[in-house]
Amino acid sequence: MIHISYGLHDRDGHYTKFVGTSMTSIFENTREPITVHILHDQTLTPDNRDKLNYVVGKYNQRIKFYNVAQLMPERLKFLTERIPQIFQGRFSIGTFYRLLMTELLLKHDVRRVIYLDADILVNLDIADLWFTRLDDHPLGAVSEIDATSGHMVENKHIITTGRVKNEDYFNAGVLLLDLDAVNRAVPNLFTEGVQFLADNPKCECFDQDILNNYFSTTYLKLPGKFDCFVQADRIFMKSNKLERYVYHYAGQEIDFDMKNVYSKFFFDNFMKTPWFSTETIGQLYDYLKRANLQMRTTLQQMSSILTKRRRAFFIETQVIYAMKKFFIIEDGEELIDAKQSGAVEKLIKAMRAAQGKKIYFLLVTNIKPLHDRLSAEGFKYGADYVNARNFLAEAQGGTPMNSYEFIKKM
Repeated sequence: MIHISYGLHDRDGHYTKFVGTSMTSIFENTREPITVHILHDQTLTPDNRDKLNYVVGKYNQRIKFYNVAQLMPERLKFLTERIPQIFQGRFSIGTFYRLLMTELLLKHDVRRVIYLDADILVNLDIADLWFTRLDDHPLGAVSEIDATSGHMVENKHIITTGRVKNEDYFNAGVLLLDLDAVNRAVPNLFTEGVQFLADNPKCECFDQDILNNYFSTTYLKLPGKFDCFVQADRIFMKSNKLERYVYHYAGQEIDFDMKNVYSKFFFDNFMKTPWFSTETIGQLYDYLKRANLQMRTTLQQMSSILTKRRRAFFIETQVIYAMKKFFIIEDGEELIDAKQSGAVEKLIKAMRAAQGKKIYFLLVTNIKPLHDRLSAEGFKYGADYVNARNFLAEAQGGTPMNSYEFIKKM
């Protein structure tokens, strides 16, 4: 029997579908019997619980639920007291539930388990990982250098302070654990780990930093195929075909482009779950309708503005040539090089001199500081200036369509 575990906190009811999709990808590629262990809290709704049960039933597998809020309220109280900012950051409190596996699963005679984040999709037989020998190692993981193909973020506090070596730091999205060995090494992993984090508030990767603090020198380094970051893999992809890997969709790596093999792989599995329904199709239609309406409204607004104003441009040096082509900028139209010395002051002076008779198209790497400055000077977005990226196709460097935010809410 293969044992797999997930930590689940679903504050808005839309997160559980990612766990269900991850489970589906495993069942589609593995014929061994599997028991899934869900460490959750009160945010798991009855409907989402039923859907998880449906997924395992569809593939004749098993699932067990552990409500940590009921089973271990004192642990969660300790966590929220020591780290009150847990509800404010980019990480969910559910990410800490993996630290409770030794306490919860060993009581049910589960001694070996694969832990997976919800943003993991499996494109191989998970038995390949399950039957990996740990020998004397308490756990197996992929080093973050290997997981990110050498593109790991190296300024992590736990590394820069010398507590963990850069080459030893591992990603905790995929873990193979010998729970007895983990428990022997750190008998009170949850409480000790939370206290470590409270004592080191600059550690921003929370439970991952906790695990690295205790196991970075003793874990088994697994092959990179068991935790491959999609963001890095797409850079080095040699063909438009997925490998037999475990893919880690860290960040916003899913969209509606079905030529993107990573997004297609997600939807191939998501569509096999009960979260994909006629309601989902209706939500997608509404999303596309709103996007189309927003585009039409923007065009109407620009048409109205430009009937009384001339165009002017504030563009960074390296893209001036391309933007002249994309916007068909004529020789008589004002164009300020955003990289030249004193460019912002020159822009403000020009905008004042224009007295509202021009609208400035801004194309800079980071528009927010410039937007804040122009707003402070009394200029209005949409009347005196606009973000030029909003009028470019994504292939031209325009603002990408943020379909991931919609996918999260499906």
